[in-house]
Amino acid sequence: MTWVAFFILLFIVLVLFWVLPKIDEYRATINLDARIAEAEGALQWLWLKVQGLKTVIVLGVGSFAAIAPDVLREFSGIDLSPLIGANWGAKVTAAMSLLATVSHISGLLAAARAEPVKDDAQ
Repeated sequence: MTWVAFFILLFIVLVLFWVLPKIDEYRATINLDARIAEAEGALQWLWLKVQGLKTVIVLGVGSFAAIAPDVLREFSGIDLSPLIGANWGAKVTAAMSLLATVSHISGLLAAARAEPVKDDAQ
């Protein structure tokens, strides 16, 4: 079970020290905080709030879902394989890869459409 703890810790470290600083840089470049403050509805506010985090959210939730049955069986003795099938991890990983790809492409398109903040001081 130490491999599960290692991968969870590795994911957390990567997100905290590499992904989040890059997302903060992107959000500052397109002045996203001002756009969030001007959001007209709750759905637009939420969409802008998770801008840049969609891929991370998909990968985090998908990774947890892929290992959850094994962790549950290891710690509590509950075996979900009769309910979810033998290839649960492979199915979740394939779906997670597809969703992460779509989310990442969506993010790239949103970044391409975004207008960078122009400095007036020259």
